[in-house]
Amino acid sequence: MYYASEQMFKRLFIYCAAAFTCSIFIAVILLDTKYVDIRVKEERPIVDSIFSVINKQAAQAPIDQDLLHYWSGQFGYELELLSIQNTQDLELDLAQLTQDGSVIELISGWTQDKVTAYYLRNEQILKMSKMHIDKQAYLLYWQSLLVTILVVLALFVYCYVHMHKKYIKKLLNAYETYGQGKLSLRVSTQMPAPYSVLASHFNTMATKIENLLEEHQHMLNGISHDLKTPLARLRFALDMTRSCTSTEEYQETIQFMDEDLDALDELLDDWFLYVGLNAARREPKVQTCRLDKMLHKIVSRSAPIYSNIKAVSQITPDIVVGADKKLLSRAVENLVNNACKFASQTIRVSTHLDNDYVCIVVEDDGAGIPEDKRAAVLKPFLRLDSSRNVPGIGLGLSIVASILNSHNGKLNICDSDLGGAKITLMLPINCEAELATSDACAL
Repeated sequence: MYYASEQMFKRLFIYCAAAFTCSIFIAVILLDTKYVDIRVKEERPIVDSIFSVINKQAAQAPIDQDLLHYWSGQFGYELELLSIQNTQDLELDLAQLTQDGSVIELISGWTQDKVTAYYLRNEQILKMSKMHIDKQAYLLYWQSLLVTILVVLALFVYCYVHMHKKYIKKLLNAYETYGQGKLSLRVSTQMPAPYSVLASHFNTMATKIENLLEEHQHMLNGISHDLKTPLARLRFALDMTRSCTSTEEYQETIQFMDEDLDALDELLDDWFLYVGLNAARREPKVQTCRLDKMLHKIVSRSAPIYSNIKAVSQITPDIVVGADKKLLSRAVENLVNNACKFASQTIRVSTHLDNDYVCIVVEDDGAGIPEDKRAAVLKPFLRLDSSRNVPGIGLGLSIVASILNSHNGKLNICDSDLGGAKITLMLPINCEAELATSDACAL
């Protein structure tokens, strides 16, 4: 955003400089032509009068240098008598001089004007020239020049502001419409910077808010649905205790109630963990974790719970990775538990290095996850039809995805050669894959 604003101000500076330069050229071209015409009209009566006087004097006596010097002192013009042959070096239109009998030229300078008049007299040309300063005319000229420059600049500023006004109005209308509840609104980014950057940030923000609200709604629906089942069982068990006729029946009912409380505890634990991971972006407490020890311990602790499942470990020794050991352990444990729940007979846990990632792979021989449902299983409280009879609330993979997101990792779901699902947890390599001398990740 800062870069886009900087670019906009650079362009504005360039445009203003160009507009200022153009305004000067326009003012000079327009005013100089008009100024020269006015000054020529002012000088013509003067030089005509001088020529009349000199011409009248020349009727009585020939024109010589002394006479020209005398009249130069009287009128302030430098007088010079030239032959037609001597005018070839001058930028003089002889045809116009022959036709009109006189030509007056004025060259406007920054501080003074040079006035030159040519009069045809017999076979000679009388040249009159002087450097002229008219303070009043120059004051008027500079005032007109300044007004013209300001008008051109004002026109440029108006057009520039009007062009940007429509982009600002477009963004404001989008913000107001979005604030009124139209959360699906997105703004076109086909605008110049920085408005395209603002539109892009608005679209990103709107998408995140819409996803959060949708996720919030799913979460409320999921929590309300999954709380009802154990609460209903608890109420039923509580009612059953009133009709117990023996200690054994009473203890069995209490056991059922205890299991329902464990289910509630698991639900709340998963829900608080998921909310904590997604409430704010926090940096994980990265430590050097030795994967072989961590994974062997998780498999040896989780797999025995499922007596009919065989766990196969193909864990490469001596691989280390930088990660938050508690979060990484929770993610792998969720994957292993999910695999055990959906497997028919076998799960497999393996590790390997893949370019810039350390990969932890968990596979099972169950029904697998259809390709068109692999994005859905990562959403909270959304469960596939094949998993309706499996215990859980649908937060396992969502928690794994959130943990990976906090570690800048990836989660890949595909088919396993065992016949079921293959889920790969990919963590970026931020420490060398060598033997860790410490047991920082021993659980």
